[in-house]
Amino acid sequence: MTQTDDSPANGKRTGPVADAVLALRIMVDARTEAKMVLMGLTSYVDAVAHLEAKLAEEAERQNISADFEKLAEHSLEDALRVVEFELDELMAHLMSLAVAMKAENAPVERIRPWVQSAADSYGMAFRIMVPVWRLRSLVDAALREPPPDDAEPAGEAHLGD
Repeated sequence: MTQTDDSPANGKRTGPVADAVLALRIMVDARTEAKMVLMGLTSYVDAVAHLEAKLAEEAERQNISADFEKLAEHSLEDALRVVEFELDELMAHLMSLAVAMKAENAPVERIRPWVQSAADSYGMAFRIMVPVWRLRSLVDAALREPPPDDAEPAGEAHLGD
């Protein structure tokens, strides 16, 4: 087999291809760690350390030598971007549900459980838990009354003095 990566004296593969192989092998773990960081279940530092350990195990199996800390940080950052997007999209749909229910004059006692139920269902599908405080804030924002049409725009009330 021809090796395209630089080969150190110890016979382990290194270089961009080896790094890419390791990054692919821990992609699922990186997503899981990113979700745990976003949910506040673990710290960024602990997530990186966990991924470094996974990388070391995988590198041993694949006979690869790499900068595990750098790869772990990059993998976690990539995963965080994806997971943040998924969470933002879910929150936008939950907000739409709450606003639509309010527009149909649904009682608050009905809106909150529906939004919670939807968050639970889709959270399970995406394998992410939406924090309760975040759902409360979302529903509170959806239920706020908009300012009257004749109200002065925010930040401009003092300009007429």
